[in-house]
Amino acid sequence: MDEIELERQLRQQRLQEICEANQAAIEARERQARECEYLEEMGQLPERREWKLPEPEPPPRERGLDTSPVNWSSVIDQRIADARGYLLEVITETVAELAERQRDAIDDAMRPLRAELCELKISNAELRVANAALREQLSAGDDSTIDLPALPLRGRAN
Repeated sequence: MDEIELERQLRQQRLQEICEANQAAIEARERQARECEYLEEMGQLPERREWKLPEPEPPPRERGLDTSPVNWSSVIDQRIADARGYLLEVITETVAELAERQRDAIDDAMRPLRAELCELKISNAELRVANAALREQLSAGDDSTIDLPALPLRGRAN
């Protein structure tokens, strides 16, 4: 996983460098265009450059037969290993993305349950307080009648 993450970071860094180089080139062209417009407004024509065509490439050499021995078994094994490595990388990234989605779905499903649990804890605490008050009345009073407090009514959040 560390090698994959390192490769991903290197790709992102390379992409950022390319984007910065492109942005610098765009800014340079815009600056040149503004300079040309300014010189034309001032009555001075910008300096013209003559472009020359590159010299044609020489014709390719005629190739002879390559008769060096090739170990095709190792070449094929290397290609298969490269393909397996690529597939492993793709599958790893896919599994990681699916695991992240599943974790997010579980968190979303647990959120209302956590809220309900908090409400139940509050109700339990209120009932304990009422129970303690009743026990105090029983132990302190000689009367056999007890004034029961009203039960807390809480709406459930759905």
